[in-house]
Amino acid sequence: MKNPAARYACAALVFAFFLSGCASVPRAEPGAQPGPPYFWGSYEEQVHAFLTSGNLGAQIMALEQDLQRIVTGGRYPPPGLHAQLGLLYAETGNREMAIAFFREEKAFFPDAAVFMNFLITRLGE
Repeated sequence: MKNPAARYACAALVFAFFLSGCASVPRAEPGAQPGPPYFWGSYEEQVHAFLTSGNLGAQIMALEQDLQRIVTGGRYPPPGLHAQLGLLYAETGNREMAIAFFREEKAFFPDAAVFMNFLITRLGE
């Protein structure tokens, strides 16, 4: 190729071809909902409310509703949602529910196992 414009056009096409491979979206599982794998719902707002001393009962109810929507929508809970529910239940004195949610967090996110085990131990189990 003696024509520099043709050489640049060919290089641009090859670059675009390789770049399009980088932009491909991984295939979802059959029946999976389109969009991000996690459904955050009101999780971030409830964490903020907890830190600014909001109503614990209302926070529990909001996160439980989010968890129900996650389950029925075929999505995954975001990291920390079960742990936050466990913390809220621990704050209200419901030790059994707190431990159950800490175990759920471990099941969904094994990287959190050490911290969840620490929290479970602190609750006396």
